[in-house]
Amino acid sequence: MSKRAAGRVRWGSVWLLWVRMSVLVLEHFQLIAGLLQVEMAERTQMVFLNENVTIFCKIAGSAQLDIKSMGITWFQKTQKSETYTKLFEYFGNHREASQRGACVSLRSLEMGDASLQLPGVRLEDAGEYRCELVVTPQKAQGTVWLEVVGKMLRIELGPFKVAVKDIHSN
Repeated sequence: MSKRAAGRVRWGSVWLLWVRMSVLVLEHFQLIAGLLQVEMAERTQMVFLNENVTIFCKIAGSAQLDIKSMGITWFQKTQKSETYTKLFEYFGNHREASQRGACVSLRSLEMGDASLQLPGVRLEDAGEYRCELVVTPQKAQGTVWLEVVGKMLRIELGPFKVAVKDIHSN
């Protein structure tokens, strides 16, 4: 084979390799762009008054995560307020709960489960909850409405006798 033919083969191989690498890089960036998604419960999650609740928020299709390079923030907007307030935050070694007992299990978070746990739900806990996840360099969020309902009480009155008196007769 002549030097000229060998050179064309090498440049052709290099060009083909460059095209393949470019396609792989583009596919990689497309995957990154749509990779982080949050799965929430249905639009409304219902809980009974004074019970514990887990508000679901999971990273779709996640494997084990390095929680030191990610963050989670939970927000709530009540029926009385138009603004969100921060309930829980975790970034690296920083963990802060702004509402009594609000927590996210770090062990579950490693598995992609960022669900918020609230103990002893009260009527004022009803409202919209937003789960905001950051897995550097991506960010995703989801919302769900929490409805707090009272338990129905069934009261049975025992049998009793009723006496009817005619008030018109004397």
